[in-house]
Amino acid sequence: MVFVDESPMAVASSRMNVETNMPEALDRCEFMINNALSGVEPFRFNAVLCNPPFHQQHALTDNVAWEMFHHARRCLKINGELYIVANRHLDYFHKLKKIFGNCTTIATNNKFVVLKTVKLGRRR
Repeated sequence: MVFVDESPMAVASSRMNVETNMPEALDRCEFMINNALSGVEPFRFNAVLCNPPFHQQHALTDNVAWEMFHHARRCLKINGELYIVANRHLDYFHKLKKIFGNCTTIATNNKFVVLKTVKLGRRR
């Protein structure tokens, strides 16, 4: 399992959570300070779980999410799955469908949505 965030504090928090709640799994975990999986080798992951930010400084934007989705696609193995947790109003469903060619709503309520998309096709 690989935990990735651009924030050193978030990565440290992830490590502490694993140490506290799943210490037996620590040797199978990697903790990486990285921006949106940039520079991570292609076809590395079976699954990516993501809660992309939509605030950048004081502006509302989906630029970071868009970048994360593209990097996730590159880093997923064929048939790898991307799961997104996001605010409903961000309409990531259509963005993911445009990038991956598919998207399914896994769960939803009046504020949040959980989406799943699968990397289909051949290795390039």
